[in-house]
Amino acid sequence: MYAHHEEVNIRYLDDRQRRLHDQWHAGQPLVADPPVVDYTTLPPYDGSVSYHTPPLHNSQWVDPHAMGHQQASKEGGQGSSSSSGAFGFGEWNDMMTSIFGPPQPKYY
Repeated sequence: MYAHHEEVNIRYLDDRQRRLHDQWHAGQPLVADPPVVDYTTLPPYDGSVSYHTPPLHNSQWVDPHAMGHQQASKEGGQGSSSSSGAFGFGEWNDMMTSIFGPPQPKYY
């Protein structure tokens, strides 16, 4: 069932991409009636505004908030699992050592 939903979703995105591509090649505007922005009225950019970063999750179906509660309850139940997610820190260290060799002293 999940695979079917994903297939439908991906086909929709493919069709949309193809339609936009064809529109662009035909010289048609991709956005119908784009809003007119008067840039002279905007305040100057000061860089002090920090926007909320949405929590990262990789599934289009999973609710990240529900996921957090499930994760917390699972972690509490196991207790012995040292890895976060699918990849533990030890495994990461082993992989880096196998690629770059043992850690070297800093050269500065």
